[in-house]
Amino acid sequence: MAAVSRLLALAAILAAMAGDAMAAPRRIASLGVCADQYILGMVERDRIAALSRDAANPSLSLYHEAARGLPVTGGSAEELLALRPDLVVANRWGNTKTLAILERLGVPVLRLTLPATFEDVMAETRRVAAAFGETARGERLIADAEARIDAIARHAATKRPEAVYIMPGGHTAGRESFVNTVFAAAGVGNMAARLGKVGWTSLSLEELVAEDPDLLVFSFFRPGIHSLASRYRHHGLLIRLAARKPGFDMPERYWVCGGWFLHEAVARLAEELRR
Repeated sequence: MAAVSRLLALAAILAAMAGDAMAAPRRIASLGVCADQYILGMVERDRIAALSRDAANPSLSLYHEAARGLPVTGGSAEELLALRPDLVVANRWGNTKTLAILERLGVPVLRLTLPATFEDVMAETRRVAAAFGETARGERLIADAEARIDAIARHAATKRPEAVYIMPGGHTAGRESFVNTVFAAAGVGNMAARLGKVGWTSLSLEELVAEDPDLLVFSFFRPGIHSLASRYRHHGLLIRLAARKPGFDMPERYWVCGGWFLHEAVARLAEELRR
């Protein structure tokens, strides 16, 4: 009976892979850096019609080296139509007018979600892999990511330091965000989650100083870029807090969005904790 079950499971996988091969899009285009990561990590170069202008940016793109030499698009409907893609990948929360035009003209569009838990992340990875006709590759990426995350979790310290995630403008991430999930996998408590904050939210300087976190995790602050949002980091209260608390800048490319590649963010955070 067990042998029959294994044969049926194998047959189902082979059938899915055959369906992938028949339906696999041959020209895939991206409308953002998150889509770039999925495309660069899952499909061969000759199937990439165009990537976003940030695909080769080492600050934002984890697979920036693989993006070199590939076509890029500014993201207009006219430019994309000229590329004749048979699949356009974009974030669900942007490019609404361009995507509406493409869909009205019959161009298939895949909208990416913003998963929060690793279960959500792996489900999204499977969905995208299926849309690319890369089910088997998607499963390999998921298996590798889960193995790495499990290994990091096994070696996490028993005592969990409490960290706070700080972005320009005083933004942070609480429960129901992949930052919270990455923190937990690396063995770090999330101060914003303890305060009852949910999703992508804000954190006042008064809250930050009063709660006195163990670790400061900065991200998306660009050296040499001056703006009202970036002034948050240069406030005297935060400077004094940072002078007596450990902290580091997490390169944004590690968690520009939620995909199987978030295991890189877990590994980077765990490495910083060891230091």
